[in-house]
This record gives sequence, C-alpha cells and structure tokens, in this order.
Amino acid sequence: MKIDRLLSKFNKLYHSYKKLPSNVIDGLERQGLRIGFVRDLEQDLSLPENKALAGASERFMALFQGERSIIHREVVSWNWLTNERVGTGHWLSDAKTSLNLKYLYNSIKSQPYLCNLACPEISQYFADSSSFLYRALESRDYAGLSLPFGFSSENVRFDYSGGCFVPMTPVIEKFQMMRRTLDILANIQLNLKATDFKGELMIEPLGYQPALAYGKGDSAFMCVTDPEFIAEALNRSGWRLLFDVAHLLISAGNMGYNAPLEYVERMMAPPGRQVLREIRLTVPQKREGLWGNSRQPFFKLDTSEAADVASTLEYLILNRPKETPLAINFGTPVETVDQDAFMLVLFLREVLGF
Repeated sequence: MKIDRLLSKFNKLYHSYKKLPSNVIDGLERQGLRIGFVRDLEQDLSLPENKALAGASERFMALFQGERSIIHREVVSWNWLTNERVGTGHWLSDAKTSLNLKYLYNSIKSQPYLCNLACPEISQYFADSSSFLYRALESRDYAGLSLPFGFSSENVRFDYSGGCFVPMTPVIEKFQMMRRTLDILANIQLNLKATDFKGELMIEPLGYQPALAYGKGDSAFMCVTDPEFIAEALNRSGWRLLFDVAHLLISAGNMGYNAPLEYVERMMAPPGRQVLREIRLTVPQKREGLWGNSRQPFFKLDTSEAADVASTLEYLILNRPKETPLAINFGTPVETVDQDAFMLVLFLREVLGF
C-alpha cells in the first residue's frame, strides 16, 4: 500500500467532492461494505457547542448521498436512544445502528457501569431479563450489539499516571475467565430472544497494557487479550468479532509480537476469520516504547503508525467473510469524520479495485 500516493489523491480530490459518484456508492454496496462512525448520543447536535460535530455529520451523510444501505453508526451512551426522535438534536437519519456496551445503565439518567465480564455484578446485570438494556433494545431494529471482553480482574481502576486500567483484585485464571465469559454470553442470547433482536452479537477485544499491576505484576488484561483465548471464546459461544484496529495494534506491540499481523493471524485463523463483522477504525500512538490509545485522524495517514494501520486494515478487508456485510466505523474524532471517510473510500478502492 503506497501511503504517499493515497495522501496525494486525497489532497487533490477531497475538496472536489461534496458527494461521492454513484458508481462508487454502488461499488461499496456490491462489496457489502457499510461505513459509519461512533456516535455519543449525550452530545446533542442542536446545541451551539456541538456545531462542528453537527457539520461533520451532515457532510458525512451528504458524502454518501444519504444511502441507507451504506451508512452505519456505532452508538455509545445508548441510554439516550429513548430520547432519539426525528427533529431533535440526537437524531441521525440512518438505517443501520449498532450498540456498543462499553458502559451499562439502569436508567436514562443513571451513572454508568463499566462493562467488565469478570465482575459478578455485571454478570447479574446481563442475567436479569428485566435489565434496562433489554427494555431499550425493544425500541427499534438494531444491526448489532457489541461488548468488550473487559478485564481479567473483578475490580479495576484507571491509573491516570500510567494511562491505563489496573487490577484491584487478583487476576482470574484463564479457565475461570473462559467459563464466566461463556456464561454471560449465553445469558445475553437467552434474554435477547424475548426482545426479538435479530442483529449481530459481537465481542470486542481490548488493547493489552502491562503497566502497574496487582501482586506479582499481572496485568488487568491477562488472557482476555490473548488471541487464542479470543478465538476459542468466539468459536464456543457463536458470537462474532468487532475488531478495533488500535486495540489490535496495542496488544500486538505491547505483548511482544514481531509484527501486528502475527497477532491478527493467530486470532483470525479458522474459524476466527469467518466471524469478523465490524471494524472500528482507530489510530493508536506509540509513546516511550508502549502503544496506547489516541484520537488521531485517519485521513492524514502521515504518522509513524500509519504503515501498521494501513497493512492491518488491508489484511482485515481482504480476509473478511465475502458473503457477509462488513461495517467499518470510525473511532477517530467526529469533527473529521467526513475527511476520514473520503480517505477510507480511496483506500478501499485501491485495495479492492472497484
């Protein structure tokens, strides 16, 4: 992948297109690709302070000609979905919406709980068929539901000096963590039957961080970022995979793999390759020898991490299940989502040749 060529094309063409030509839209549809971005519904687009977000959202919609077979979004702060009505600042008129359960809620205004599958309280939340989550899911037809594996410790805290989550209780053994994970996923599937949910169910691996651990130096991300553990959980549960590019690169780099694709290939080996349903396109950053999350725009592709992001995305695109639609959602800053989307389309045309 020639990144310099892509950047040159972007700089030449971006300001010439307020909307993509119909043949490009048709090409995306033929390839079964949907493109969107992560939407925080607590950010009311009708408010003056969110003018930049609203403008970028409008340009994004215009770029894809409002085509509902293409546009996708991944929603966080999903408790606000009950307030989403046509004509309000929360509304985005697309056809495909998936929910990411990074946080859980007991009501619209309640404080969120961090979704951690190792935590007994979270297990009880998912097992309770009357939980707010299941009531919220009855409100509309969703394309997907995703949740992170969480951590391998029941209780964690965020260490601001180290910039990552650290365990507050002992790290759980691998076989126990697998049992807890499978039990929770089975309970969710059972309770979703009553909601008539027809979307994809997806698991999202987080990014491995080794810093500041409990006891003997164990990380809060032990086993839950191990590619073989993830592949086994997917195979045994029947759930699908949401791949966050930044999390993938963070784990590969911080766990000592020779190259990011070595980590990817271990997880994507059959049957893992057949379960990819969504890619969250985020750009990580390397600081002082460790990979970490960041909010860098994708459209620039001129950072030191650009080559790893491009090669990983190319691998995932070329090895996706061809018979199943694939969503690509930006976790990059919403203010640049239209520019990121235009760059992604150039990238996809280069890789897939349409």
